[in-house]
This record gives sequence, C-alpha cells and structure tokens, in this order.
Amino acid sequence: MKQEEVDSKMSQALGVWAKRHNVRAVDFEDAMGWSYNHAFNVLRGKFTFTKEAYGTFIRAYGMGALLEVARIAGVNLDKTED
Repeated sequence: MKQEEVDSKMSQALGVWAKRHNVRAVDFEDAMGWSYNHAFNVLRGKFTFTKEAYGTFIRAYGMGALLEVARIAGVNLDKTED
C-alpha cells in the first residue's frame, strides 16, 4: 500500500478512534502539542495524519492506541511503501 493511501486511511480512522475514546479536539491539542485548529482539523480528516506524527501520538496515547487506529484503518504499518 502506498504511503499516501495509508495516510488517508489513518486520518479517517483517527477520527473514529477519537470518538470511541471521547477524545475532544481540546484534549488532542494538549496531548499532541498542536494548535487547537490543527488538532480539530486532523480529527475531522481535513488535515492528514501522517507517519511523521505517529511518534508524538505514541508519546501522548501509547503504542496500543496507534495500533488500534491502524486496525480501524485496515492498515498494516509494517507493510507500507514510501
């Protein structure tokens, strides 16, 4: 799977994950160290959740959370192409 497709699927799945765990944009902003607008737009799928943000996400929510987002997205993070 191409990285652009992975990014798109992960972006959509992140919003689903956030709803399941009642993560509000203001909470996500604080945890990720982003502006409110950026956090809001990422959670709504208007900005892409890219692999560059995974490290920050893992520090904020843990590896299990990232793997859950990947499961929701139907993505195997070990098998992506650049």
